[in-house]
Amino acid sequence: MTRHLSGNSIKNLQKIGPYLREDWHLVLGALLSLIIAALCVLAIGSGVRFLVDNGLSTQNETVMDKALLVLFCIITALALASFLRSTCVSLLGERVIMKFRQGVYNNLLNLDPGFYEQNNTGEIISRLTSDTTLVQSVISSTLPMAMRNSILLLGGIAMLLITSPKLTLMVILVVPVILLPIVLMGRRVRRLSKDSRDSVGEIGAYVDETLHGIQTIQSFVKEDFVSSRYKEKTYAAYKTASQHIMNRSFMAAAVIFIVFSCVGIVLWIGGHDVIAGRMTPGALTSFVFYAVLVASSAGTLSEVYGSLNQASGAADRLISLLNEQSHSPLLVERHQAAVIPIFETLSFENIKFSYPKKPDIYALNDINFTINRGETVAFVGPSGSGKTTLVKLMLRFYEPQDGIITLDDTNVKSLDIKPYRSLFSVVPQDTVIFSDTIRNNILLAKPDASEDEVIWVTKMANAYEFIEELPDGIDTLVGEGGSRLSGGQKQRISIARALLNNPAFLLLDEATSSLDSISEKAVQDMIQNKTQDQTKIIIAHRLSTVMIADTIYVMDKGRIVNFGNHQELLKTTPLYKNLIESQVIGGAKASAIH
Repeated sequence: MTRHLSGNSIKNLQKIGPYLREDWHLVLGALLSLIIAALCVLAIGSGVRFLVDNGLSTQNETVMDKALLVLFCIITALALASFLRSTCVSLLGERVIMKFRQGVYNNLLNLDPGFYEQNNTGEIISRLTSDTTLVQSVISSTLPMAMRNSILLLGGIAMLLITSPKLTLMVILVVPVILLPIVLMGRRVRRLSKDSRDSVGEIGAYVDETLHGIQTIQSFVKEDFVSSRYKEKTYAAYKTASQHIMNRSFMAAAVIFIVFSCVGIVLWIGGHDVIAGRMTPGALTSFVFYAVLVASSAGTLSEVYGSLNQASGAADRLISLLNEQSHSPLLVERHQAAVIPIFETLSFENIKFSYPKKPDIYALNDINFTINRGETVAFVGPSGSGKTTLVKLMLRFYEPQDGIITLDDTNVKSLDIKPYRSLFSVVPQDTVIFSDTIRNNILLAKPDASEDEVIWVTKMANAYEFIEELPDGIDTLVGEGGSRLSGGQKQRISIARALLNNPAFLLLDEATSSLDSISEKAVQDMIQNKTQDQTKIIIAHRLSTVMIADTIYVMDKGRIVNFGNHQELLKTTPLYKNLIESQVIGGAKASAIH
């Protein structure tokens, strides 16, 4: 990710606060149950002391029976508190992550194309899945563990002071020794953990790219090559994970060795005090219980610190994704006017534009034209001449660096962007078909459309007949990316979808490149069937489609070199004549103008 990587700081977890406050009742339930459970554990130590000193030492069976009854009560309270804690924190984690996922995804849908040019989509998907899982884990497990062990640590130290101040001083002196290997090795363990997550993210991005391009890979017979690269990436991830595991395991082993060595020393000193009568056996047993509790709590807290750091980084990345729109310099939403419902012209006036990655190279330079309502206009030119960039600016995926785009005399920047875009329907060259039914793919443009409207647009796009021949008709599942359909069938569905909401502007970007002659003729008839309000904008279509345009703009190297109708341009514009001749000579009418 290039626009929002932040360092890990536990302070970043404060950003989760607003999400937690929305479910305050679950937070309160979790806190109360944590406190009750911690107090129950602390009470067990006092119960053990009472049992040893008043039951075992005096061999008093009545006291032992009462102690067992009290112990069962404490255990019951501990079990109930643990049930409540587990339920509250698990539900809290699920609810927070649900809100995170919804918020981040909704924001991703509204980010400008520049964001996706500068960020890997596969990595974004990985962050949305792995980072949300990590945040969920910290809410439902790590954070409650930290709070529980903090209470046990403080409560255990208090009980140690009550039981034996002398031995307590020893334990307090030992705690820094326990923390030493954690501090020394913890930073390396956290770094390796981050590296391991990053390498997993890279694997996810690579899988996403290769599976989306599986037909290209198979057509070049490069399955083995791609597989070998995947093996390299997974092995690199394995090596990083192995280093992380080894360092973490060594740190845990060092802590265990130090903790239990210290327990042994405390037992040795306490045992001498019991023999000398300076301490009761129950007090020593209780002290050892609390000492182990304090040491294990300190060790757990140190491990939790590393997990909190990881989760903090994940939360920060998710919050950054959630707030990304506010950092985008390309399209800044303001309190904008509603789109005017009726207009006569769409104009580009002195437009200059360069993409964010190539700020010194103009993709469009000094572009001027006006399209009247109801007109059919075509833009032709060689590859890279700026035709598709024009479409992106019309849709305000980008804003020009210089010049203005207007509807009549209104600068489109002053119009609310979503109602403005709803004036357009686009049929792209690279048809986008979702893994759903044909019906739902068409209804994307107008979810509340009637059955008659859907049938009408399928007939207009010459898609009705092939749809009727499918086993489930219009409710046939098309597979991922429309894999069960041919290229021409996908384009016809795309055209039907574009027609469904009866747009003011119909943008056809190489829309007939995969169509047979019959389907192409149907699209031409649809284009020529002009209405008073609908404007057709054609990008670099076949000769037969371009010829029917009222005005043809010839583009080259980001500029409009000439415009006119087909016959005029053949006489006055060598570039246009060359494009037409190359199409005819190549066999032509089936070839696209590039």
